[in-house]
Amino acid sequence: MEFSFGPLSVVFLALALALAIGCAVLSGRRARRIDQMSVPSLRDLVRDLRKLPVAERPAELLRRATDATWEHRLASEVLDAAAGPACVAAANEVLLDLDHEIDLGKSWSTAAVRIAIAGTGLLGLAAFLVHGGAIALAGALLIGFAGAVASYWAGERGKDRAVARREAFDALVAAILPEEASASRAQRAARRRDRAL
Repeated sequence: MEFSFGPLSVVFLALALALAIGCAVLSGRRARRIDQMSVPSLRDLVRDLRKLPVAERPAELLRRATDATWEHRLASEVLDAAAGPACVAAANEVLLDLDHEIDLGKSWSTAAVRIAIAGTGLLGLAAFLVHGGAIALAGALLIGFAGAVASYWAGERGKDRAVARREAFDALVAAILPEEASASRAQRAARRRDRAL
């Protein structure tokens, strides 16, 4: 059998490369989304808020938070709610919505890894069958493996960002509602457990 690495094989390898890059980009979207939903220096903001009297913290958070961020929404809801249980309920509602928003896309990296491996494997097999030879198959599989590794790494980065963002928001709630923070954390933990079941 004569080996010829023709233009059709190059097309299949280019498609495999595009698929692998697309999978890596899809996996990285979660981390970027999590970064964009909040102020970049949330821990510094929490540190600054803790220096203020408790009664002034929600108003200062509202003043410093950018519109359309979760911090701005939390401050608005806490300021609009009556003191006590209504305030805790308002904070919990915002944090429940935040948890849902953070969880969006958590399975994207797993799907991207599978798509990168299976898709490039099929494209490599097609390139092999159109007389691209073992080199075309190996090239597509190598591209798929690289895409899968990049997708996995991006997914892990998204998981790390999600954990860090949740911890930062828990600290923010503890700074704004210090007395109610423990009850609020317990309620959120119970809701997360219920949703996981």
